[in-house]
Amino acid sequence: MDLKFIIFIFISIFIIRVESLNACEELKKQICSSCNNENYQCTTNKNGEVDMLQVNNQEFSSGIPDVIFNTTSISSLYLMHNRISELPDNIDNLKNLKKLDIRNNNLKIVPSTIGNLYNLKYLKLSNNPIMELPEEIGNLKELKLINLNNCKLEKLPSSIAKLSNLQELTLENNKLKSISKEIGNLKNLKKLILDNNNIAELPTTLNGKDFVSIKNNNNKKFLFKKKIQPFYTDKDGISYTAKTNGRYLSIYDGDSFKDIYIQGVNMGLGAPNYFPGEVGISYDQYYDWFNQIADMNSNTIRVYTIQPSEFYEAFYNYNTNHTDKPLYFFQGTWYDESRWMETQDVFDPELLSILYQDTRDLIDIIHGNAALPNQQGKASGTYSFDVSPWCIGWILGVESDEKLVTTTNENNINTTSYKGKYISANNLQPFEVFWGMTADYTITYEMDNYKTQRPLSFSNWLTADTMKHPSETMLKEDSITLDVQRLTKEDTFKCGFFASYHVYPYYPNFMWTQKNYIEHKDAKGNINPYEAYLQDLISTHSSDIPLLVAEVGIPTSRGVTHINPITGFNQGKVDEISQGKMLISMAKDIKANNYAGCLIFSWQDEWFKRTWNTMDNTKQDRRAYWDDVQTNEQNFGLLDFVSYTDDHQIMVIDGKKDDWTPNDNFIETDNIKMSVKKDAAFIYILLESNNKVNLIDDRVLISFDITPKSGSNSYTSHDGKNTYNFSEAVDFVLELNGYNDTELFTQEYYDKFAFMYRNYPDVLIDGQRVKGADSPNSSIFNSIKLLIEVTLNLPDRNETINTIYDTTGKLLFGSTDKKSPQYSSISDFYLTPSIAEIRIAYGLLNFRDPSSKLIEDDFYASGWYSDLNIDSISIGLTEGSNTVFKKYSWDNWETVMYKEQLKESYYMMKDYFADVLNFIKSDVVNKITSKLEDAKKTKN
Repeated sequence: MDLKFIIFIFISIFIIRVESLNACEELKKQICSSCNNENYQCTTNKNGEVDMLQVNNQEFSSGIPDVIFNTTSISSLYLMHNRISELPDNIDNLKNLKKLDIRNNNLKIVPSTIGNLYNLKYLKLSNNPIMELPEEIGNLKELKLINLNNCKLEKLPSSIAKLSNLQELTLENNKLKSISKEIGNLKNLKKLILDNNNIAELPTTLNGKDFVSIKNNNNKKFLFKKKIQPFYTDKDGISYTAKTNGRYLSIYDGDSFKDIYIQGVNMGLGAPNYFPGEVGISYDQYYDWFNQIADMNSNTIRVYTIQPSEFYEAFYNYNTNHTDKPLYFFQGTWYDESRWMETQDVFDPELLSILYQDTRDLIDIIHGNAALPNQQGKASGTYSFDVSPWCIGWILGVESDEKLVTTTNENNINTTSYKGKYISANNLQPFEVFWGMTADYTITYEMDNYKTQRPLSFSNWLTADTMKHPSETMLKEDSITLDVQRLTKEDTFKCGFFASYHVYPYYPNFMWTQKNYIEHKDAKGNINPYEAYLQDLISTHSSDIPLLVAEVGIPTSRGVTHINPITGFNQGKVDEISQGKMLISMAKDIKANNYAGCLIFSWQDEWFKRTWNTMDNTKQDRRAYWDDVQTNEQNFGLLDFVSYTDDHQIMVIDGKKDDWTPNDNFIETDNIKMSVKKDAAFIYILLESNNKVNLIDDRVLISFDITPKSGSNSYTSHDGKNTYNFSEAVDFVLELNGYNDTELFTQEYYDKFAFMYRNYPDVLIDGQRVKGADSPNSSIFNSIKLLIEVTLNLPDRNETINTIYDTTGKLLFGSTDKKSPQYSSISDFYLTPSIAEIRIAYGLLNFRDPSSKLIEDDFYASGWYSDLNIDSISIGLTEGSNTVFKKYSWDNWETVMYKEQLKESYYMMKDYFADVLNFIKSDVVNKITSKLEDAKKTKN
């Protein structure tokens, strides 16, 4: 090919790309020059003209910029969250428009000129106060999808029946009173959502169509057709659906009460980008979750406090649409945490007032009869869905620690009895009297207002059981006892008490130090301290009270907080498959020892949470905006929230390059190329080498300059064989040393562990006190550690347990590809001779909040941990003696894009729960058969 022609082609392509960039940049200047990448996105077609335009989160209440409607090449237009109140008539200038998305604005009127957009295929107008649509919408013959959820439509234009290509029409949460029969004749229609309207009846053309959803229609003709869980009403006129029966709970089926074995999950309020009290979980999410939980063969959910109205609405709709596979729930009450922490006295009048108000609200809520005002940190809204038939019990309160119980008892020494209508307390400790008062208040309010009862319990945990644990290493963890059995059930309370305990395998320490527990062998001959404790606990409970393990869980975090060195059932550093195996093992022990059931903690991961050995190193009011895998409390769920990278990738650590693009290229040495990207949990690094470097056998260094306040210009390898000099002062060095010896080290002045525990006499590493740093420029680098236990003395025997810590900077080889033989969900890196794919948790690099680029400041200078804002970090790649550095940065973020992903443990629990159900069914059949045979013998 002629060289001049090749050059001509190259120059032409270059000019087109420059013009493309110029078109988008020029448009941005005229629309929102200060927009970040999240709020302004633009692409061009092959001619360099604007093709896709997305502008979000702007102030367009006074009008959309005209320049948008003069850019006639646009084929996809997204204008969300912009306070748009009207669309201009000249919207029909956009003759090439195929996709129009104007959700979440203040749009009230849709102009008739929208009917001139003849190429339009997708129209999304949800979450706008639109009251009507123009008849001209029937001209849009190419339309495949219309989304009009959460508008104020009272009727639809008749012309909508002309949309012969329409496949999806969603009209949820409107005010429609009827639907045209002609819509049922649209041959391509595959989805019609009419939930939450006022429709009296469907036209015959839509009756029985499986693509039609008309859940929770507010017209009573529809409401009364729904089958609900039946109530039993006794001779005193008291109604209930559940009661206790020996070791089990029983549920009324319309004919009699049947025992049920409880198996399910706890559900919290957390979702990425939101804190508790903010409505972060949508109706659709809840509805999908209930389906997934039921598909897991669960029958029960437990919630801790008032949920958003969307929870109860979705719960009602799930159950009325799935009468063959209902879900039940336990409802909890929560103590006002700020007041509780301040007073440490449950009889504090303000705390009691808040608790009683919340109790009244909750009872009204589950009966679909509440409207809560907006309150910071609390759920609010209208609650109109009666879910009381499926609420099978109260689990009141929180895990009560030693200080709260002891202070309450000391401050209220004369409060030892309470006489209630349904529950009484006689000569008990004041805290248990408080239990009796709140239980009686709960039952009384529901009886007075709804003539209804349900079984009742209190949150309790191992530290407040009634046994003595002589090997417990922390006296406060074995100094109080609380027992629901001590309360007096009056004859007027028909449903009964059940006991509710949170039983984890790794805490308190007596779960792995008490001799009779760690010597106990189960039926298979395995050492099983968890079963030993379960047997101990149930032996202290009467045979006529059900005992429910209301929480049991194992987190799939990278970081670890507590361990059980006997079994390895640890609080963190556990992959998804191991999580499933451990949960099944404990669930089997619970079932085998005659408990009423178990509830897995928890359904979903919750990013806003904290734990004791990382909470001082994260920004409290920013935790919901990133996934801190070093904090175990965030990762207990069976459902994971996996964040996207900036280019909308879900990263897989597998040694492949399919989720990397040329845009990720970062720096190169002679023989190695490095690429870098990030999501809300990790910084990812890809190394590609030529045949002169073997990434498995050859040592490669990756260094990080995080803080300007300290750092070292030299580094000696941890085996002491090599020293490297850097042009920048670095804070962390990653040594890539094969499968088993790859580790991230921290410069000692920036070592959080050393700073925290340098003055602790009972934190000893190899028998030595932890050494702090003297100089910000020290060239010493330490392993990165997380403390698990200080040096412990066992009080029942002359034994000492050395300080326990995790070398959390040690990286784990493996793949996060579930199909890989090396699969582990907590893998940090994958290696081949020519490729290394690595992910580094932000917490390992001393980020307090990556979403706003906050790192640890100089804690030696300030005396404690605090925020330092940075613009960028510097990453270096060392090959041989040569190191190349380059700055790496990202835009701050306020919203994380994520994907919901069920963990492997979900599917494992699904199979186990199915086995339990099958066993129960076969057991019932055997009992019935046996009874029939006995009856036959008697007759003969």
